[in-house]
Amino acid sequence: MSLVQGVLHPVVTVADMDRSLRFYRDLLGLRITFDQLVDPVFYAALSGLTDPEVRTVVAVCPDGTEVELLEYHAPRGRDRVEHAYWDPGHSFLSLRVQDLDAARAELVAAGVETGAIAELPLPDGGRLRSLYVVGPDGEAVCLAQTDGGQLGQQDR
Repeated sequence: MSLVQGVLHPVVTVADMDRSLRFYRDLLGLRITFDQLVDPVFYAALSGLTDPEVRTVVAVCPDGTEVELLEYHAPRGRDRVEHAYWDPGHSFLSLRVQDLDAARAELVAAGVETGAIAELPLPDGGRLRSLYVVGPDGEAVCLAQTDGGQLGQQDR
């Protein structure tokens, strides 16, 4: 028996929700379906925090998958936390795109820091093209385009 049935959604903690919405909604094109303060009783029980005040926004990709953004009003966290890709506990959000070159060009034009496009042949003959993008709070976002292949699609 498997305990896990699937991924509900990744969560990104942000320092400034409006700034993050300009990135995730306005630049990346995710659609906002939920935006409100989390019930403090629920979140206190979940997190162990006393009197938490947390804004949550759910952003939906065109394929229906979701990303949740959290902004802590109380307690306030640090403005930015630096993690190297190789640090334990580091994570990144990986999003599929249809045209990686066009996405990179649009983000660079908007002043977003991006890395180089890397390509990886897949065992089944497809190709994975990816690049890292730095989000508004320094979070790593990987944009990925698959050309053929079944990367991550087995056993569905």
